[in-house]
Amino acid sequence: MTFRTRTSAIARLGLAATAGVLAMGLAGCAASASADSSAPDGTWMLVSASDANGPLPVDAGPVTLVIDDGSVGGEVCNAYGGNFAGTVGRTSAGEMTISEVFSTYMWCEPEELMDLEMRYLGALTSATKAQLIEGALVLAGDDVRLRFERE
Repeated sequence: MTFRTRTSAIARLGLAATAGVLAMGLAGCAASASADSSAPDGTWMLVSASDANGPLPVDAGPVTLVIDDGSVGGEVCNAYGGNFAGTVGRTSAGEMTISEVFSTYMWCEPEELMDLEMRYLGALTSATKAQLIEGALVLAGDDVRLRFERE
């Protein structure tokens, strides 16, 4: 009977050790899964940008990007909105799209602000990659790069 109790205790110990190893393995999977995530919700300010025509005049006015649970919005001169789908990479760029973008249509002064808005919205919808780099959100695509910092 004593032998049987020890076997039972050894079996329980082995089961506990196996459960511990599995838990650590799952925790490791969760950590690597968080290397890519959905869009980083919050308000972002455009700090630099370029498209096929060169740098965008980001000093013409503040540009915001608000990401909230699969949707995007913000303001240049006019308010805009749309949909976000994909992932934001933390170690390498994730695949993403911003689609169904709409905006209000007010005339803005100075004219440089209108140029910024048109080029920004074009660049935003052309971005196909997203990555967090040193706390900044970088959206990129063919001839397009937008860099945002948290507000």
